[in-house]
Formats: sequence, structure tokens, C-alpha cells
Amino acid sequence: REWKFSPVVIAAARDAENWLRMHQGPADFTDLLIVAQVHERLRKQNTKGLPAMDRISAFKRVPGAVARTSTLALGNATMPFMLALANKGWKKACADDEHLLRGLNVHAGQLTYAAVGEALGLPVTDPSSLV
Repeated sequence: REWKFSPVVIAAARDAENWLRMHQGPADFTDLLIVAQVHERLRKQNTKGLPAMDRISAFKRVPGAVARTSTLALGNATMPFMLALANKGWKKACADDEHLLRGLNVHAGQLTYAAVGEALGLPVTDPSSLV
């Protein structure tokens, strides 16, 4: 039987455990598969045969695969919110931005997150009444 897989899938299957695989350019499907397999092995504490992480080049190409790049990406994504909170204070920042307001879960002993209130049978305060 002929499966007719694309060359990308065939290459990924062939190289999925080639931990030291090198290639030029941005991350590709094989890099994602390598990172996923390494994470799965780490989860199962099966590190036999794995080289040191800094030798697995796929981790350098896949954003979010390692703590440093994940931290930088998270910092960049949240910086506008952090600056708003720092420059305006929490009340004004939440009043000006519905996303920040929706992130207000509890204030001064008042629960503002409806799903938690419903799940626990607790009263919920509308967060917009607190800013």
C-alpha cells in the first residue's frame, strides 16, 4: 500500500530522534517533533540517550521551547499591561482596559470572578463596580 505522505512528514519521521540534527533556517516540523519528544521523555524521566539540552539545536529554533525564550515572549506580550498598571495604578488601569478588569479576581475580600463564585456557591461582585 502506498501512503503518499508529504516529504516534510517523511523527513520528520526519519529525523525525529536525531537529537543533534542541524539545518539552516527557521524551525520546521522536524524541530517541533524533536522538541515534543524531548519534553515527553523528560516528563517520563526517560533521559537515557538524550544529549545535553544546549546541544539539541531544535530548542534554539523553536520559540517557547526553553524557559529563556518563553520568558522573553511572555514579558513582551504583557509589557503594555505592566506599564499601564505601573503608570496609572491598578484602579485606573482596570477602568481603562477591559482585559485588565477581567483579570481582577478578588479585591478587598470580594470575589469578582463569576465562574469561581458559581462553582463554589459564593456571591460575586461585578468588578466594574470596584474601579
